[in-house]
Amino acid sequence: MPFDEPAVTIHQNQAVFPECLYFKAMRLPLLLLSTILMITSERLTAQFDRNEATDLIESFLIEFPEGSEIAVALVQGDSTLHLGCAKQGSDINNVDNRHAQFEIGSLTKVFTASLLAQLALQGEVAFDDPINKWLDYTALHGDRITLHHLANHTSGLPRLPNNLFGGDADPLNPYKDYNERDLQSFLESDWQLLSEPGLNHGYSNLGVGLLGTILAKASGESFDMLMQENIFDPLDMGASPMDRSKATSMLVQGLSAMGTPTSIWDFDALAGAGAIHSSTADMVNFLQWQMRESDGIVESLLEAPFALNSRVSAGRGWLMVQGQAGRQILCHNGATMGYSSSISMDREADLGVIILSNISAFHPRMGQMEALCFNLLKLLIDQ
Repeated sequence: MPFDEPAVTIHQNQAVFPECLYFKAMRLPLLLLSTILMITSERLTAQFDRNEATDLIESFLIEFPEGSEIAVALVQGDSTLHLGCAKQGSDINNVDNRHAQFEIGSLTKVFTASLLAQLALQGEVAFDDPINKWLDYTALHGDRITLHHLANHTSGLPRLPNNLFGGDADPLNPYKDYNERDLQSFLESDWQLLSEPGLNHGYSNLGVGLLGTILAKASGESFDMLMQENIFDPLDMGASPMDRSKATSMLVQGLSAMGTPTSIWDFDALAGAGAIHSSTADMVNFLQWQMRESDGIVESLLEAPFALNSRVSAGRGWLMVQGQAGRQILCHNGATMGYSSSISMDREADLGVIILSNISAFHPRMGQMEALCFNLLKLLIDQ
């Protein structure tokens, strides 16, 4: 089962698994609800319109099945405002879900790219290393595809390997049994590049999953341990496992588009593409690090961007959108069978928004999450 397909507005013509939409000033329809969302911090400035934020979130969630839940964090420097709500019957009720865990899907790709930047700055790998330098076999085209190509989706690799659903693969948990032997089998086969590496942008879960596997090989550690030691532990992200067996009772049940429970997704060789579970409390730590990091890691993620159109470019991990008044907005989305997520930030202004949910990527209105994320960021910018 594929995930995180780019939005029609930015990349391709498949909107069911969106990435970031343009930075828009549009408002979602507001519904007259008597709902109260829990505000778990009082530290944002008084000018911020919490009621408008509440209305935006309510009007978004009301369209989804019973049991749908959304956790939102609005970040302004050191201040964070947590909003949480869940749909119960026809009502939307306040919940304190800042510590609840959700699959974050392809937000994982920003973490994987950040690991690449860390290892590159430490001299352990280089962005222009060909992938065959780090594989113990010879991948077809592997002397022409670099780690940079994997990180910004210009490798020419397909979105998914053609052997993902082979054998006894579970279509409801498709990545679980795809191991390094399967990955090697695909890369050594007679597969065709979709385009010359570096020439075109083609969103590839395979590419970033392969990047995670290569970083583990280069470091001599498992990808899980590499992420733990370099990002989760330093940022005190204790609720962000990559292995669902380490998830806690705080893991929110994922839902299908019809509102029925879905399988949690497990990952093996392609973990770098989407394996992380997290909470908004943990994601705030990550977002604040990305906004303020000064050792060159984030700057290197934004180097050599690939222009998708006049307003949107693909960096390493992040998408870069030229917003209002020349502002640069960094964003990414995630979507799996039972969860969807979105993150955006204005790094210069020290502002950001995180949204995690148990809303299925297959729900026809799931694409509105990008608009919600950008509209909430606009509220922070306009205060």
